[in-house]
Amino acid sequence: MYLSNNLKKSYYVFRSVKNSLRVINTLRKWSNDEYMVVDIELKNGIRFKKVPVGAAWAIINYYYWSNKFNSYSKVDMDVFYNICKDIYSKLKGACMEWPAKLWGLQGTHGILFMIVRKYKPEILIETGISRGYSSYFILSAIKLNGNGKLISIDVADEIELCKNKYIVGWLVPDDLRKNWEVVRGLTSDVLPKLTGNVDIFMHDSLHTQDNMTYEYDWAYGKLKEGGILISDDIDLNYAWKNFIKSHKNMEEIIKSVTTGVSIKV
Repeated sequence: MYLSNNLKKSYYVFRSVKNSLRVINTLRKWSNDEYMVVDIELKNGIRFKKVPVGAAWAIINYYYWSNKFNSYSKVDMDVFYNICKDIYSKLKGACMEWPAKLWGLQGTHGILFMIVRKYKPEILIETGISRGYSSYFILSAIKLNGNGKLISIDVADEIELCKNKYIVGWLVPDDLRKNWEVVRGLTSDVLPKLTGNVDIFMHDSLHTQDNMTYEYDWAYGKLKEGGILISDDIDLNYAWKNFIKSHKNMEEIIKSVTTGVSIKV
């Protein structure tokens, strides 16, 4: 699986970046215990200097998939890049040094931003908030769309970073919060209480096979025709593979390194 994922990453980099060998070499060296930066030049000539590796991987995924779906936008790329800069600035500002095991941005965030911009959901549900990476990208895409609401579910009220306590979703700027509803509790308690149909459902909470299967099944019952199911960490177990196999009208449109996206047809 590790080798397969690295090959996939290399493929996306080769298709998206001019200086691909340098970027691939940096990605291979990087781990979540360190802060590394890399210069990237996209195939369309846009250059980014000293980008944190997690942000670079997110940018590459946005570029690759938005071009594949014919939805690339220079305006969107600028917004996306500025979000990446803001997130890393806030993370570094919260800590004197880059802390061990601090997950930065991932390819999932590039895919998520692209999907929300392309499909323009009215109602989007997200499970798992943590620091608010995904929420920030979703709400920014909603703002660009001019319409939409995000409902985010998390069992926690606070998270810890560098021995300081932060409210869940603290990275999200105040000006984006008018389209955001945060619900506290386990998804198994909260989801059954939600009524109405859903345009996009994003799983990013507890990544056990049982919980992922439960959330997928709930979303399947609520998604409109043309609705989108997105899941992070599909490589951790067989939940995504089994769900797609057993739901013939859920067409898988993206299967990236750790991210799956399917549409209800």
